Amino acid sequence: MKDSPWILVDTETSGLSNPIYCVEIAAQRMRGPNPEGPPFSVFLNHDVELERRAVSTHGYTREFLRSNGRPPREAHLAFAAYVGDAPIWSFNLSYDFRVLESEWARLAMPSNLRRGLCLLEIARRCIPSQPSYKLQDLRRAFLQEANANAHSASGDISTTQRLFSEVIWPHLCANGRGTLQQIEELLMERRPRPCEAAPFMPLAVEVKPGSLNGLRFVFTGQFETMSREQAEEIAQRAGAKTSSSVSGKTTHVVAGYGAGSKLLKAQAAGIPVLDETEFLRMILP
Repeated sequence: MKDSPWILVDTETSGLSNPIYCVEIAAQRMRGPNPEGPPFSVFLNHDVELERRAVSTHGYTREFLRSNGRPPREAHLAFAAYVGDAPIWSFNLSYDFRVLESEWARLAMPSNLRRGLCLLEIARRCIPSQPSYKLQDLRRAFLQEANANAHSASGDISTTQRLFSEVIWPHLCANGRGTLQQIEELLMERRPRPCEAAPFMPLAVEVKPGSLNGLRFVFTGQFETMSREQAEEIAQRAGAKTSSSVSGKTTHVVAGYGAGSKLLKAQAAGIPVLDETEFLRMILP
């Protein structure tokens, strides 16, 4: 792993409802735990409306992208040239890889992207007992970055690279997981069950009205602060539809401890997978 080349990638998008358009791609060539060469960054102008929640997160408006974005095919060709044949790693690989593959299919570009590893899943296994594994929360806990509230693909690439080089990689090496094969074996292991489950969340919890309108959720596994029935009820009050099985209509899967076949089916289909904390951040005021 020390000398293995790979590409760290992050994307920002038009929203969470299909069709999802990529509005920013950032990347950093890596060799083992170290960055190699200059980073890559590009804005894309699809000239489509962006969801309000997406704009409130990354700050990119349709007008900004018209002025600063490149034509999508041109942007993706530049990205492909930067990546070459190196495998793509990402903090949330299932989401970013799905976004890129969908765009390449929409643009009739042959996909030669190589799927690498998910740094979120690596972090969950080698940095246990964190209250949250969202990137901004790990940034506050371990990096103390001044721009802890910033959210952009280029900013997240910088944070993720530091998190891997300064926190995750030392943990991996200290636990005898310093080769690519050993990291892959680590990801095959089931995450440990939380030692102590927090009290279940009351059903009267306040949600942002309409925050999940148009989305369809499947909940799988065991959660720390709510039962699956409570999670479904909360999602429905926020405007979402819920289902007990993953299908072509599913927009998100929320996976807890012990998630099995539904999680695997979602990952194979490129459906965004959230953990409990990520789901709650979508619906709590």
